[in-house]
Amino acid sequence: GEQGPEVTTTANDSALFNSYLARNGKVEPVKAGLVLSEYQLLQLTLVASANNYTATLVNWAFGSEEAFLPVARVWLAAHGLNETTLTDATGMNAQNTSTASDLVELGKIALADPIVAELVATQRISISYVGEIDNTNELLGTAGVRGLKTGTLDEAGACLLFAADYQIAGTTVTLVGVILGGDDHPSLNRDVVTLLTAAQSGFREVQLTASGTEYASYSTEWGDASDVVATTNASIVVWADTPITLLVEARPITLERAGAAVGSLHFSAGTQSVEVPLELESEIDDPGAWWRLTHPAELF
Repeated sequence: GEQGPEVTTTANDSALFNSYLARNGKVEPVKAGLVLSEYQLLQLTLVASANNYTATLVNWAFGSEEAFLPVARVWLAAHGLNETTLTDATGMNAQNTSTASDLVELGKIALADPIVAELVATQRISISYVGEIDNTNELLGTAGVRGLKTGTLDEAGACLLFAADYQIAGTTVTLVGVILGGDDHPSLNRDVVTLLTAAQSGFREVQLTASGTEYASYSTEWGDASDVVATTNASIVVWADTPITLLVEARPITLERAGAAVGSLHFSAGTQSVEVPLELESEIDDPGAWWRLTHPAELF
């Protein structure tokens, strides 16, 4: 909800515009003396894909690109993105490399940040002097897409790191994926929609248990017995034939009332887990003094 500190552009930022324009980079208008917030610079970086404003943001935040790169590399290592090589801040250097798996993890990290998630889902921005700019991701709002980032380079082709939300049986499922090396963005976008449609059809809801389902039982020497049952219905949304495992835990009891919590069910499917409490269906009652007197051996 905040705009962050203000940044005033200088002649150096005008020089950045000319430098990236000469390299056929993506640029947006700039002049010395513009006052922009940190949030607006992030908009120009993540929505407009402006190389010159990305460099302005980095120079303001870190002092220089040379100071930024070591910090960024430490961040990559800390997040286990070991197959990603960073050699500049804008992505124009062809020596920047990564893998599909690293980029998907990066996309998940980005979505976990509410400001970044908001920015990459923004379809259009309007900034004084710079003008109105549409998001370079033309798939926003199509097939559930809500981000994340385009990339285009002669060496890399057309690329898109994407995320899409779907409602599957009342559960929001977020798909994160990437396509690299496309011929152009129109054909890449068609491929992404085809991929998302196929992926969405692979999700299904599985009922894990129903309230009252028996999972264990107790019995006593004096004839009292009770089933152990699930307290509630539970279901889970899984992809295709993702295996589901179940661990049943029930604690030792002596005398216990009906409805007492005696354990739980632990369902696991991929990275998801669901826990359902277990309860005693019937009372385990005291056998009474006469039974105790006549069955001393069973008591021990």
